[in-house]
Amino acid sequence: NYSINFKSQSINMVHDINNTATPDKASTIGTGDISLDEKRKKVGNYVILKTIGEGSFAKVRLGIHLITEMKV
Repeated sequence: NYSINFKSQSINMVHDINNTATPDKASTIGTGDISLDEKRKKVGNYVILKTIGEGSFAKVRLGIHLITEMKV
C-alpha cells in the first residue's frame, strides 16, 4: 500500500490515453479483464482504473503499472 499526502498542492498529471495511443493500438493487459480505451487515463507508466476513495483534499485511485501489471 502506498500513501501520499498532498496538503496544499494540486497536481494534475493525468492526460487522455488518446494522446499516446489510438483505439486500434489499444491492447489488453494481463488476463484481459482490463482493456485500454478512450475512457482510461494514463500517468507515466500507469493507467488509472477507478477512484476508490475521496476526501476534502484528494482522491485515492486504483491504477495498474503497464509493464509489471501490478495494481497500486
